[in-house]
Amino acid sequence: IFEKSLIFTDFGSRVRFQLKLPQFNKFNETGLGLKYRIHPLAAVIANEKLKRLDAMNAEKVRVLNYFSKRLKETNSIIPPVTKDYTERGGFYGYKPIYDSRNLKGLDIKLFIKILQKEGIDVRQNLTPPLHLTELFSDSKNYGVSTNTACHLNIKYKSHDFKNSVWFLKNHLSFPAFSKVSDKKIIDQYIDTIHKVERIIINESEIINKIEKKWRSF
Repeated sequence: IFEKSLIFTDFGSRVRFQLKLPQFNKFNETGLGLKYRIHPLAAVIANEKLKRLDAMNAEKVRVLNYFSKRLKETNSIIPPVTKDYTERGGFYGYKPIYDSRNLKGLDIKLFIKILQKEGIDVRQNLTPPLHLTELFSDSKNYGVSTNTACHLNIKYKSHDFKNSVWFLKNHLSFPAFSKVSDKKIIDQYIDTIHKVERIIINESEIINKIEKKWRSF
């Protein structure tokens, strides 16, 4: 009962080390597709925050649009695009695409390591595409959270959703800056990215040595 309650309320690192039973442990990446963990104080805070939601989203969009505009000045990072026919309510996260072509094909993981050494908060999300997780990869699991029968017969493979797998391998995850004051940090990030790009482009011998050493680990 305890372990089933855990996977109704959350997933990932919050529950992984508490799940012991095989029938539940296999869902540690997704839970049962739900997240029932709010408590009364959180509800009160959420109600107050929701009154300012539109204004908060608008400010966040303005700041991250500024980030996107500045990233267009780089040689290696393609910002996310909001299509003209859509209206963005807000950003859950900020995840542009890495383009290695102007950086001599430098591996994205090494690019991230170099940026991190320069003080930039950047990483890749490790959450796999949903079709590769236990909850969704096999149709026998589809009805587990609702106790309904599932009459499908589906088993997904990694190449069934190529774009999802490609995005997982090629995206960068930056902080979702939300305050106008964050523009100062964004400007510092852009200056640092330019610096790293210049080193990679102009100091190819040094980068090759770093890359060889990095790949040997």
